[in-house]
Amino acid sequence: MAPACIQSDTGEIFLTVVSRLIGHQLRVHLHDDRLEVFVGGSSLLTLTRGRA
Repeated sequence: MAPACIQSDTGEIFLTVVSRLIGHQLRVHLHDDRLEVFVGGSSLLTLTRGRA
């Protein structure tokens, strides 16, 4: 499953993850052009940030 990020009309951000990450705390750094996702102190992935 490829990760996907969706921003709702209320500004909430939802990130889909693989099942092995369910229950883990993820930290997401928001930048103008990308989202950086961390688990603990380790970088997990970087997603290009799209604009509607």
